[in-house]
Amino acid sequence: MRVTSISLELQHTVCKMYSDGLSPSKIVGLIPNSNLNPGKIHWCLAKHKVKTRSCSEARRVYHFDEGYFAKIDSHEKAQVLGFIAADGCITESKRGQKVLRVTIHKMDTDCLEHIKKSLRYDGPIFDHRVKYVTLGITSATYFHDLINLGVTQRKSLTLLFPTPQQVPDEFLSSYICGYFEGDGSIHIRRGRKMSIDANLSFCATREWGEVFRKILVERLGVTTRIYRKKCLRKRDINSYSVYVLGNKQVIKVVDWMYQNVPFKMMRKFGQVQEIKNLYNEGGDFIKTDEWRKIKKQKFLDGMKRNGRDPSQNEKKEVFYLSPENAVFHIKGVAAFSREMGLQCAGLSRLNGGFQAKYRGWSLPTPSQISAARSSGTLIEKFY
Repeated sequence: MRVTSISLELQHTVCKMYSDGLSPSKIVGLIPNSNLNPGKIHWCLAKHKVKTRSCSEARRVYHFDEGYFAKIDSHEKAQVLGFIAADGCITESKRGQKVLRVTIHKMDTDCLEHIKKSLRYDGPIFDHRVKYVTLGITSATYFHDLINLGVTQRKSLTLLFPTPQQVPDEFLSSYICGYFEGDGSIHIRRGRKMSIDANLSFCATREWGEVFRKILVERLGVTTRIYRKKCLRKRDINSYSVYVLGNKQVIKVVDWMYQNVPFKMMRKFGQVQEIKNLYNEGGDFIKTDEWRKIKKQKFLDGMKRNGRDPSQNEKKEVFYLSPENAVFHIKGVAAFSREMGLQCAGLSRLNGGFQAKYRGWSLPTPSQISAARSSGTLIEKFY
């Protein structure tokens, strides 16, 4: 074949079209009247040192980023790896076909769409059974790269926490976030004080969970508990749950996990937002008027159930004379006692007539009350 039979410009065009994923036969069809054939196209590729695809790659219908898991160098890759470590799997068939597969519930299809977009995969997501969807990618490169990153076959009972060489420390929070979205959960219940009690749980092996607990203590000062699951199958002997308890600890862990990730599973993240709205910027619980009203009503209902008169709990007005002879008009003795650093029982005994004085405090006479009112020195304390 003569070199001059194909112009240099056409040679560059052929190489670019091939690099973009087109096969030699398609290139011939897209450039008519050019005297091209598959043999000449391979000659162009060899001349310009363009790497040709293998037979399996040439037969591939769908395309994706082949080198995605070669190195974890971004928060997005770390999050996807964490999700696959939790909810994905790699398998090898008897014929040697190596497949990455991720299956999740239909309500979280948006998460699978994000993974598909991140991998630049142009294939479909299939329905699996009735309630699930699955993403399957056949790739020997993904298979071996994921093994190097700690995701092995049948990993449910053997998964180890990734080393700094596999997932660098700067991307570790995103890896945990992906793992939480895949194999973690958040539980919320109404507490006894009409507040919300929340906890996070991570399903993992004991080896993975122990390293994770150590990281939370060192980086966030968050304590956790780890329990073995109550399983009936002997093969689940290494299945454990790691719990993060307490609203403030849950908020701290979630803020750390989601600080850099490009995607949030709103089904789980939205529940945490509900908890965060109960606290101010200083981390203190916000006691709203509605919260106080519900709490009071619950307390009064409890008094009725126990056979007590709820009217006994009503705040009564009372006057006190301080050791400095200042007259106080009080409604809410318990709150006043906390403010002044006194015992509520001592002030109540004064009001009940059981004693005349308590640490210098006493009951004022009607003339003392009238004099304080006329002089404008009466101190009102209503709670």
